[in-house]
Amino acid sequence: MARGGRPSNTRSTDWQRGAHTRKLTPSSWTLAPGAFLLSNVVKPGPYLVERYALMGYPFALVLHTHLPMVVNHGRWPHGSDWLCEAAFECYLPLLEVLHRLVADGISPRWSINLSPVLTEQLASPEFQKELAFYRENVLRACAESREHFTREGDHEIVKLTYFWEEFYERMWELHRRIGGDLPGTFGDLQRQGHIEILTCAATHGYLPLLSRDESIHLQLRTAVETHKRHFGVAPRGIWLPECAYRPRYEWTAPTGHEHGQSRKMRPGIEEMLATHGIEYFVADSHLIAAAAPVFLYRDYVPRSATVPVSATPEVRAPRRSPYHAYRIASRGGTGHAVAFFRDPRTTLQVWSREHGYPGDYAYLEFHKKHHPGGLRFWRITDNSGNLGAKQPYDPAEAARMTSMQARHFVELARDTASKAGQGAVVCSPYDAELFGHWWFEGPTWLEHMARGLPAAGVTPAKAALIACGSTRTPSGRGTACTAPRRSGSTSSSTSIRSSRRSGASSARPRASSCCWRRPTGSS
Repeated sequence: MARGGRPSNTRSTDWQRGAHTRKLTPSSWTLAPGAFLLSNVVKPGPYLVERYALMGYPFALVLHTHLPMVVNHGRWPHGSDWLCEAAFECYLPLLEVLHRLVADGISPRWSINLSPVLTEQLASPEFQKELAFYRENVLRACAESREHFTREGDHEIVKLTYFWEEFYERMWELHRRIGGDLPGTFGDLQRQGHIEILTCAATHGYLPLLSRDESIHLQLRTAVETHKRHFGVAPRGIWLPECAYRPRYEWTAPTGHEHGQSRKMRPGIEEMLATHGIEYFVADSHLIAAAAPVFLYRDYVPRSATVPVSATPEVRAPRRSPYHAYRIASRGGTGHAVAFFRDPRTTLQVWSREHGYPGDYAYLEFHKKHHPGGLRFWRITDNSGNLGAKQPYDPAEAARMTSMQARHFVELARDTASKAGQGAVVCSPYDAELFGHWWFEGPTWLEHMARGLPAAGVTPAKAALIACGSTRTPSGRGTACTAPRRSGSTSSSTSIRSSRRSGASSARPRASSCCWRRPTGSS
């Protein structure tokens, strides 16, 4: 992987720039007219049906990796230290886990988004200098903290200074072995088929609220070109910033004398994605809830957050399942894309304040740090929020909990997929910085999870494999949305609306025996 220790100060993939990229051509089929947003369930083709029948339930893990531009903007608190912290605690540990899985013959097949602005920073020579400077600071902090707690007679914390010293030196050795080239190393894993790299809007702009279509196209065009420059191929998928989508709609100026006077049709996000060859995106589960859309640039929404009554009568369609990929197109539009929806059941286990794994009392407390140096030596301990009552961190106990909770997650993923029905796919998207930065034990948990999925009959699947293995609806059939077929039932054809409605709630599971419960007596 080190490629001879090649430095990364000439961008990630100078040696790849001659690589050929796929030429994406628009499909020949069309969708029937419908209201605002149309969709077709993406059904696996014969090859994938047979493959999944043999290998198990498909599970797509999607990680969104992004930080804003902080290089050359100072160091602390929101300068290069932020990026270096994420590199040491998240990006390098993720690479360590991926390499360890591959070395053991396990292909994780994760979908990882590396945003263009983050990729450019990781490939910057300035980042390499800042990372070396940051390493010197944390190692100095380990030595100074060791002296301090030795004087205090706190031997548990003294041991933890050695723990942190070993951690940072191990990550730095990995950084040295890959020649400092984080984007290029992720690219190597993609070429070997172990991960898929998605893109994001160039500067993480919130696309539905950008006032000019040219701005959206510029975000997407820059994202694709940056991706090709660093990874040698065009991206097939995208993480939409904040998972925000809007369909094709009629736009008028939100304020001023032109409000309501001039109107024009603006293309749906999926149309613009198709223009730039992007085939699929990830969205939140409430988008599939079939609610009526609210367009903030068109409809006046009072501060009381009451939703204006539309002159168009609302047609309620049945709630759709988030466990299928849907082909999205707007009425009258010129392009389409496949949407994967967040599974609320498995993601609840990671994000929930009450039931989420990262809140376990054995894990490292994020908010309590020792100054000077900023090292963390304490565990969460309880839910009181009293930082003064935190107990010393025990890495062995934390490791035991990650293994236990990974087994629980694997069982939950299998149970969710089995109940979702034939052809279902469980999509679990997360911010990558959760794993390692916010939740220090997160990368270890991901490794245990990746090792446990195949044994449980769950097949890790890259999102692109599912998207490209679909059976397309032939033109002229008049089908707006084909519901998933179940044994003994037939498909129904209906049109659905976009669900970005104020007050619409996401499909949250009720508390059940599948929710993680902390063992009695945890402290």
